[in-house]
Parts: sequence; structure tokens; C-alpha cells
Amino acid sequence: MAVKPSRKWIPAILMAVVFPALAVHVSCVAVIGPGSWGSGMEEKAPLWLPIEPGSPVAGYIDEFRGRETADQPTFPEIEGVKGKAFWSDYVPPENLGVLATHEGQTWVEKQHFYLWRRDAEGAGDRQAESGLAREIQQPDEGQPGEPPEDRQPRSQIKGQGIRELDLPSEMILERPTLLSRGGELFLVVGRWRPWAIPPIEKLSRYLKSYADPTLRPEFLLYVCRVSTGTLEYWGSGHTLKPSPDRRFAILLRSGAIGAGYYSMHLWDFAQDRLTTIVSLREADQGSGRSFEYDWSYDSRAVHIAGATGGFKRRGGTPRSLDLIYLVGQEGFYDLESGTD
Repeated sequence: MAVKPSRKWIPAILMAVVFPALAVHVSCVAVIGPGSWGSGMEEKAPLWLPIEPGSPVAGYIDEFRGRETADQPTFPEIEGVKGKAFWSDYVPPENLGVLATHEGQTWVEKQHFYLWRRDAEGAGDRQAESGLAREIQQPDEGQPGEPPEDRQPRSQIKGQGIRELDLPSEMILERPTLLSRGGELFLVVGRWRPWAIPPIEKLSRYLKSYADPTLRPEFLLYVCRVSTGTLEYWGSGHTLKPSPDRRFAILLRSGAIGAGYYSMHLWDFAQDRLTTIVSLREADQGSGRSFEYDWSYDSRAVHIAGATGGFKRRGGTPRSLDLIYLVGQEGFYDLESGTD
């Protein structure tokens, strides 16, 4: 007579291994958060391209070295807005801008977001608010190194002067940026949903995020149709830098604040296509982002300057950054001829 195998070892394994491991995982999530859960962050080392005579990067070297890479927005003076400005964006060819203000002690409290345009001659035939989203005529690309100020805008908005957007007040929103797709302007808004919350709330959010992906990342992006104000979740990301022609944007993805590691992505907004171009670690991990990035005037090249602790999540050699990336190419030109 065959002896039936005993299955008493199954609960023993569960009690000795699985349950303790699950308890440790849950405790870590409740205390320090889920790390890069849902951030979409990737690890990618750069491919180096040689700088040769006649190389397409040659025209951009003088341009980038002749100006600072900075991220300091200027704020227009507009009557009738509430609070203090903390971010603005403006598209000269469309005479359309967005202004973010706050009435609280810090920028995350009592936020307001306004679409606005500069007064222009011949703008007396005022349109309805939906006129703010009209066909876009892009400026000529020009040549590398040619500032957009040297080219005349080819179209202007003639809509309502100021309009406050009705965005959800419960969200902490940041860096509203205007981008173009299919002849229409859209507003891309970042949302900060920190994991620095009480342990019970943190654990509850973590468990719910298995069913709702929007609960996972700490930094999210929403796309708002300018003509209607409709806000739709797009994905994770933050710190957008739009190209002058508003077709592209560079964005970062990272884990929780203080993690110190980022992946950089090229967002072809017109085609809604995302390309990972490189990953960077902070030069002094935990002290904040140690690099900046900016676009060429013709929207075909990106300059990354500053310093990094390396391109890998762990390990690598700290170094300074003076890199150029060309849209449509796989790889970087290193102006300092260094490698990691």
C-alpha cells in the first residue's frame, strides 16, 4: 500500500521563510517607502561618438559654450493674478504663456495656474477662450547657434488676455510647460505626490497602487488640452525642459527624493514617443541634482553640463559633464573626451 506524501512541510516553509520575508518587505515600505516603484527609471550608460572634422556636432559646440546652462525662469508682471509667481513658460511665436502662482507660505499651497497673452496691435477682434488653442505655425529652424529672437514670429494668439485654469486643488502641481502636437498647444503639468507620509497611509497607498498605477510614482506628468482644460495622466517623470519648437522635451525619471539616481529621456511629444538617452548619478549622492541640460536654438541638440558620480546605479567614476546629444542619434559627443 502506497504511503501518501506528507504536506506538513508547506506551512512550515511559509512560516519560516515567506511570511518573515513579507513582513520585512511591508515594514520597509511602511518606514522608508517603495523606492523607485512605478518611477519608470532605467539604467543606461552612454555610447560615445567621435568628434571628427565635418561632424554634425561641430556647429553646436560654440553655441553651448557661449551661453550658460541655467534653469531660472523669469516671471511676467500680469495684473489680476492671485499670489506670488513660482513658475512661468512662454511661447513667443504663439504669444501664449502660462503662469503658476501660490498664495500659501510655500509654493505647494493654494496654487493657481493662468494662461495669458501679451497685448498686441490688432488684437481687438477678441475670440472665445477656445481660440487659445489654434493652429500653430512653427518658426523656421534656422541654423545651429541662431537664437530664436533673431527670427520673427509667424503667428500670434488673439484670445482672452488672462484665463485661470480649473486644475484639481488637491494636487501639488509644478512646472507647467507648453508643448505642441498636431498643430495644437497642450499644457504638460508635473505633479508631486511624495511618499513622505505616515506609515499607515504609505502602506495603504502601496497596496492600492497594484490596482492603480498612478499611485506608484512620486513624480507624475499630466497633459492638459489648452482649449478645454481636460487633464489626463500620461506617466511618470519630472523636470521638463521643452525644445524651442515645442515638439520635444527632455524629462527625468527617478525614485524618491534623495535617491540620487536619474534616467534622462527624450520625449517626442508630437509623436508621443519616449527614448531613454542616459542615466546619471548625483556627484554627491543625496545632495541634489548636480547637472543641468538645455536645448540648442534649432531644437536638434541637447547639452548636459555639470558633474556626475557615474552613469551606473552603483560604481563608476565621478567626472565632470560637457556632453552633446543630437536628436535622432544614438550616443553622445564628449567635449572633454572622457569616458566612464
